[in-house]
Amino acid sequence: MKRLFSWSVLIVSIALLVSACAKTDDSDSSSSASTASATESTASAVISELSARLSSTSSSRQGRVSSRSTSKELTNSLTSSQITSVVDAATAKVSEASLDSSEDLILIMPKIIEGAQGELATVGLSNSSEKIKVINVIGNSLVRSVSGRSDKLPSASAESGSTATETVLSKITSTSVANLDEAGLSSTDIGAASSELVETVIGSLGSSGIGATQLTGVVDKISGGAVDALDQITGFSVSSLGDAIDNITSGATAGLGDITLSGYSVSDLDEMVGFVTSGATAALGKISMDNYSADNLSSMVNRVTAGATVGLGRISMTDYNASHLPAMLKNITGGATGSLGKISMTGYFSDNLSTMVEQVTAGATGALGKISMTGYFSDNLSTMVEQVTAGATGALGNISMTDASGGGSYDVSDLAGMIEKVTAGATGALGYISMT
Repeated sequence: MKRLFSWSVLIVSIALLVSACAKTDDSDSSSSASTASATESTASAVISELSARLSSTSSSRQGRVSSRSTSKELTNSLTSSQITSVVDAATAKVSEASLDSSEDLILIMPKIIEGAQGELATVGLSNSSEKIKVINVIGNSLVRSVSGRSDKLPSASAESGSTATETVLSKITSTSVANLDEAGLSSTDIGAASSELVETVIGSLGSSGIGATQLTGVVDKISGGAVDALDQITGFSVSSLGDAIDNITSGATAGLGDITLSGYSVSDLDEMVGFVTSGATAALGKISMDNYSADNLSSMVNRVTAGATVGLGRISMTDYNASHLPAMLKNITGGATGSLGKISMTGYFSDNLSTMVEQVTAGATGALGKISMTGYFSDNLSTMVEQVTAGATGALGNISMTDASGGGSYDVSDLAGMIEKVTAGATGALGYISMT
């Protein structure tokens, strides 16, 4: 009887151990800060968490952006020695910046990314796809490490117009995008890499410790941060810019379906996608690169709305279906249109607005045939186009800009011509739609 009891105890113990290990892999990162040693520095703790997550997603072990079954799976092919190299490089970069003892995550996180991603160029990964997988894990890990560390986000370090939380999450995204070339990726890889990264970061927000009410501001800043960082990629030219912006807003839109957070549901998607395009549009004026000027803005805003529209077919979320598309399309064009006045750039004035709104609706309309989704057919097109134009028209009142002459500003007298362009953009793009 004693032997039977002993075996029972052993079996139960093993079962509990296995269960505990499984929970450790998928647990919310809110425990990150509480489990760190009292004497361990903030940077060391975050880097230790990164090391653990790289290990847990390596080879046969898989992590998830969240515990929901439809979440994006994260994997990487790093060996233990390669993980050590990546982690050591992150530690060295933090030390190089004299941030070893810093308690400011807004300063620490970019350095960890610079070090970790920079090591991917020489660590021995076989191809760009494997590098992108690691970059996704790094982004997910750092977002999760924000949880439980609000005291490490000083308001003094926040960017103007942003909260400290928005700033750190935006910096995680923008620094990673800016260092894609340092990871050994070529200019042809930037679109796919930035799309996956932004999708991962946004999809990980449910584990960042933020509340549902903070999501709109955070998504706006993440989308904008990714677009703004494109000019920091060495060898990246204006000819590739449109494709990358398209990929970013598509990835950001797809990531909205990966968020698992109390108070956030499918009913919030239409509002959220408006902040994807709002943030990306406002950031167009921050890009500084050779041969990029105000003349490029209309084609870029076309790609902002086109990418987000395509991304609607990439969302996977409970109760999400084709019936949600009209409201989401309305907010895609509404978000972009409302932000046209936030673009600050030499040579850009209210005189340019008619061309800009025309491209807002043209981008979204032209991409309608690229939405791949059950229950979505050509029969739905008239309703979709109607909402594309309604969104842009409804947001015209949110624009505030001055004329090129400086003697006037955008006002009600401009509306008739603007509305005409809104319709013209959508109508002109109908010929680009191909679907059954």
